[in-house]
This record gives sequence, structure tokens and C-alpha cells, in this order.
Amino acid sequence: MPSPGARPYTGELKGPFTILNVRSRIPPDILRLAREPRYVLYLQFSAGVEPVRFDWMLRRFTETGRGGPQEIAFGGDSFK
Repeated sequence: MPSPGARPYTGELKGPFTILNVRSRIPPDILRLAREPRYVLYLQFSAGVEPVRFDWMLRRFTETGRGGPQEIAFGGDSFK
């Protein structure tokens, strides 16, 4: 939804989109780390421009949870 007082979003709806080979586009060592405790793998799909862009980011949380997550690695279409 747009912010209060802003114009509503308009435009033509597109899709649905199918994203192929998501798992194969993430390095095996990143997938292995993502299965470990305190690691989180974020996936992002950007459908504003065709073809749909796919990006990923691996973050690690500290044992205490203080200081927030640390970015470990990232990749995908936006970083080529």
C-alpha cells in the first residue's frame, strides 16, 4: 500500500512468474552453512523488470544475539 496521502499504485499486473533452478544458483558451501544453527539464508526475487532477478544473502547471528546478524556472503543476478 502507498503511504498515507500518496497516490495509489497503478499499472498493469504481470505474472505469474516461474523461477527455475533456484537451488543450483546458490553455491553448495552456502547451502551447507545455511543448514547450521545461527545461519539464515535470505532469498530475494525482484519482479519489477523482466526477466525476474534472483539474489541471495547468507547471514550469521551471534550466540548471544547482540549486535545483530553479520553478512557472510551474497550473490545472484544483481551482483554479476
